[in-house]
Amino acid sequence: MATIIDSRNVSLSEAAKLMRISEEEVFELTKYGFLSVAKVQNGRPMLSMNSIETYSRRSGLQLYYKATGRCNPRTGSYTISEVQTKLALKDEAAVHRLVQAGKLSARMEQGQYKVSAESLYSYTTGEVN
Repeated sequence: MATIIDSRNVSLSEAAKLMRISEEEVFELTKYGFLSVAKVQNGRPMLSMNSIETYSRRSGLQLYYKATGRCNPRTGSYTISEVQTKLALKDEAAVHRLVQAGKLSARMEQGQYKVSAESLYSYTTGEVN
């Protein structure tokens, strides 16, 4: 049996484990076109790893690869310009306005203003902490 990381297509349940969200949330992301169904295998949809990786990059979600032991469940931080890119905002001032409005959490780290990955995830998914 191939590991998840070697496969370019994964089941809904494998995608949910990778993304650390429920299968229902994965289904909703597929339904609204954020994730692509690559093919149907034994009557079950297989999701494209490319679409999962693209969605995770855009939303600031870190994937969990069991085979490599890499796990970073929405921890860490991003620079203001990284957040600007992830959210497709016009300028860095727009990121600062989101911080000032309390929609994103930011602090100084090693002389740089950084936005927490958790607050970015919550903002992009609409979750309330």
